[in-house]
Amino acid sequence: MDVITVDSEAFKHLESQISNICDYIKRLEEENRHLTVESQVIDNYDLCTYLRTSPKTLWRKREEGRLAFIDDGGRIRYRIEDIRHFLEVHSFKGCKVTIDDVIDSHLNYVKQRQDSKYDR
Repeated sequence: MDVITVDSEAFKHLESQISNICDYIKRLEEENRHLTVESQVIDNYDLCTYLRTSPKTLWRKREEGRLAFIDDGGRIRYRIEDIRHFLEVHSFKGCKVTIDDVIDSHLNYVKQRQDSKYDR
């Protein structure tokens, strides 16, 4: 084990920075506490992957007005509640894909992305 000596001024600065980071994380948690799964959004690629369809098919559904979406500066995003509504209205009983499958896949994907960010 190595012993590291830190100047008192440097330690105070480091302690201040750590405190600022902790405060920032707490503030983010408080701001996002109201978010639910229903209010989350997923992008076009994820929805294509989960529904096993092409971007062209989703584009047609958007153009027909059957699928609500958010145009975020050229990036298409979908709210989970809009996807749920679309699947409830336009699915047939034999459909193997349910909104719960989409949500579970999305949450697993988000967790994998977060884990990979921390692994770097």
